[in-house]
Amino acid sequence: MNAIVVEDGFLKILYHRCVRCYDCVKVCPYNGIHVDYSARIPIKCDLCDGEVLCVKVCPTGALKYED
Repeated sequence: MNAIVVEDGFLKILYHRCVRCYDCVKVCPYNGIHVDYSARIPIKCDLCDGEVLCVKVCPTGALKYED
């Protein structure tokens, strides 16, 4: 339990605490947590620990990150 914490202003999933109940997926008001069925874990964007790789590698420049 208590597998979701706030660290450095970001919500993070602590997988060593996660019991794979997926309640976080059900209750997230933003639909921001999904299940990776191949790994059987909940996943969410963690902004690549501040590097925001999706923005850097987007071939069309459609993504933008602002503080």
